Amino acid sequence: MNIITLRILPICFAILFFVSHTAEIRAVNTNSDLSDTAQLLGGLGLEKTNIPENIQKNKFIENFQIRMDQSWKKFNQKLLTPADKWQEENLKEITSDTLFYPFSGPDAVNAVKFFPRVHEIIMLGLEKPGEIPTLKNMTAAEIQNGLTKLEKALSTLIGVNYFFTNSMAEEIGSNSFDGVIAVIMHFLARTGNDVIKVERISLTPDGHEIVLDSAGKPVIQESETNPERKTAQKINGLFKAVKVVFRNKGAENNDLKKIYYFQLDAIDPSLAKTPEFVNFMLQRNEFATMLKASSYLMFSKYFDDMRSLILSRSRFIVQGASGIPYHFFKKSGEWDLKLFGEFIVPTPLFEKRCQPDLAADSKKEQGDLPFNYDYFYPGKKSFLLFAKRKDDWKPSNPKFDKSDKTGIETFCIKGKLMIQTDK
Repeated sequence: MNIITLRILPICFAILFFVSHTAEIRAVNTNSDLSDTAQLLGGLGLEKTNIPENIQKNKFIENFQIRMDQSWKKFNQKLLTPADKWQEENLKEITSDTLFYPFSGPDAVNAVKFFPRVHEIIMLGLEKPGEIPTLKNMTAAEIQNGLTKLEKALSTLIGVNYFFTNSMAEEIGSNSFDGVIAVIMHFLARTGNDVIKVERISLTPDGHEIVLDSAGKPVIQESETNPERKTAQKINGLFKAVKVVFRNKGAENNDLKKIYYFQLDAIDPSLAKTPEFVNFMLQRNEFATMLKASSYLMFSKYFDDMRSLILSRSRFIVQGASGIPYHFFKKSGEWDLKLFGEFIVPTPLFEKRCQPDLAADSKKEQGDLPFNYDYFYPGKKSFLLFAKRKDDWKPSNPKFDKSDKTGIETFCIKGKLMIQTDK
């Protein structure tokens, strides 16, 4: 399978890091415009919003709310409700305050449901962030058209719990209602959160966050002592990134959380051209990682630098079989592993990623998995691996080859595991 094929398969993806996370934790009132917009995008009741009554009582919007309620009722029954219970029983030992979710696209819902205790979520995708949604000066017809596009963009994930990247190229747009930001706001509203703030950001070469204005220029404080003043002019190409600040409804006013979404291709040569993002991740020292429906990309030498970044800094990893090859966990001796569900040999599309070692171990050490995760097949169980570092582990610096021509390739030939190193 060539790399172009790999990169368009299902689901492939910020920031001055304060002295501590609490540096940004201060009393913040809910932004009523953003909160109202999120309620509308979520297909939720608008009675307590400032949205004009003629929009609230628009027949299309009322029907949109009904359809969203129906879709989410099924989604909750199939995934979110059992996942809530399961993660409380099996993931409560995760202590990391940052979640790294590469190849995520706009899938914020799985991040916030499986990792409800983290305060920072870093997501990567190939899709543009899109415009920050606003209802100002929009007509009812424009809102109706936007919600129609949003509903189409949501249909796949709510149906099977992962996005198809080749479909997302058509369904996830760059406008205010069908872009990544709108999808994230929909998910946050539907999972009981208020959206407080949405900002465009970029990174300085050393990985610090710079807020951008609507024209894409750095917003610099007038204070001469502001260190951003010296670094703002060194931004390399202006990342296309966004930060969404949110808070659980009913939570303390200062208990803020953040989602960062970067438009970033994680293939080795692309990652080599974005050292500011790598520096940003290394500032976090350690984190938890979630991998889901990631097309077996890190079985390939093309993505071994991203694999190295994850393995060097992750204290916890939750993944499906399509994440990092099982032998990296089992042979290192650095992980305590728990296997849930049962690994099924992939479809012909991924038949070279058969992992006989994982297939054997998943039958011996099988825990219950009462929901679908990663890729799944009708009538079959899903599979999930929870990896936790042993107590004496310490983060290390990742080793990058910065090339898609060298590295470790994991594949199968006639059911036999093959691990090949290309130098």
